[in-house]
Amino acid sequence: METKSLIYQKLEAFIKKYYTNELLKGVILFVGLGLLYFFFTLFIEYFLWLKPTGRTILFWTFVGVELYLLSRFILFPLFKLFKLQKGIDYKQASHIIGNHFTEVNDKLTNFLQLAENNQQSEPLLASIEQKGKSLQPIPFNNAINFKKNTKYLPWAIVPLLFLSFFMLSGNSDIIADSMNRVVRYNEKFSPPAPFSFVVLNDNLQTEQGSDFILQVKSEGKVIPENAMIFIGEESYYMESTKPGVFEYRFTKPSKNITFHVESNSVATPDLELSVVAVPTISNFEMVLQFPSYLNRKAEVIKGSGNAIVPEGTRVSWKINALSTSKIEYSDGSGFIKFNQEYEVFKLSKNIVQNTEYQLLTSNAKIKHYEKLNYQISTIKDQFPTITVNNAPDSLRMEKNILIGQVSDDIGLSKLQIVYYPKNNEKNDFKIIYSGQKGCV
Repeated sequence: METKSLIYQKLEAFIKKYYTNELLKGVILFVGLGLLYFFFTLFIEYFLWLKPTGRTILFWTFVGVELYLLSRFILFPLFKLFKLQKGIDYKQASHIIGNHFTEVNDKLTNFLQLAENNQQSEPLLASIEQKGKSLQPIPFNNAINFKKNTKYLPWAIVPLLFLSFFMLSGNSDIIADSMNRVVRYNEKFSPPAPFSFVVLNDNLQTEQGSDFILQVKSEGKVIPENAMIFIGEESYYMESTKPGVFEYRFTKPSKNITFHVESNSVATPDLELSVVAVPTISNFEMVLQFPSYLNRKAEVIKGSGNAIVPEGTRVSWKINALSTSKIEYSDGSGFIKFNQEYEVFKLSKNIVQNTEYQLLTSNAKIKHYEKLNYQISTIKDQFPTITVNNAPDSLRMEKNILIGQVSDDIGLSKLQIVYYPKNNEKNDFKIIYSGQKGCV
């Protein structure tokens, strides 16, 4: 009976190896056939650009085929290997072994028939023992040769090489894009246009009140003859400067503009031209406060920073500005920032010499947008002059009369005549003439 048990153990080992071989073959075929159908699915979508209904059928057909291949080549042999599902029995195994070993022929089948006979007489048991001993040296497992599965390897190697070629050649987007559309089968996708537009400008930003020239270029297999720009509900033809390059001039835009470019049903996404507000001076005046000795009222100069003033005049600038965060004064020696109160900027300086200066306006986005050049000229204060001469002889005066003349650039308010005996300055006498400024 030990011989009988040994034969059954060898049959169990053979069945296990048989399904291990089936699983190995199944993995190769599943990888190969699964990849081939995967490529077939993606190439259909790549070339046909199916609508959502077509991609839905394509997707679920792919899922069905892959599940079938998985169950047929992986799960079935796996279940039978672990006896979760009924596989071949001893008789089927003996038939496979008999086909491989000629010396076995029908001996193994006869052995199994005798072993299953319920009439266990001594002659029957002796016959079973005899046949078992004759079968015992035969290696049943040799009837299964794993190496025979190498003939299936091309089914897996070829698709894997094909996949590697796409990944390494930089064309992986062909697979990725098609797979994305198949997986997202409910969404609508449009086939790529034969060309696309590229904006040539470094950025879509311009200063308020300045013209902006938009430049776009077509890229692709087809070069459009014309292009249109759509701004709100209006559209305009763009100027073609050379094949595939188009321009459009935005004339002094005052606010942001949304637009898109279109040609032959090929359109760009909505784009926006950003208009940056520039510093703007709305009112400009200078208040001139003259030196106190001049007794002159302050004067106001509007709309200009040029002036001719007496030396020592205090100049106060008052500027109203829009979209302006800073105004600076510069005379070449540095920058002085104006004091700001809302939209009013103020600065005061004493002017003692000829001065050339600049006023520079800035905001958060534009620095020193305007550089206004001005000049203030100063008039130096001159000393009073006096000239004295004897009266001419023609007058035939009995007395010695002196005739004099005094002058000053701003007029005279007082004149003193001081006289004294010769060599006695301490005993002087003064005659003072006074009156309003400029009159003596």
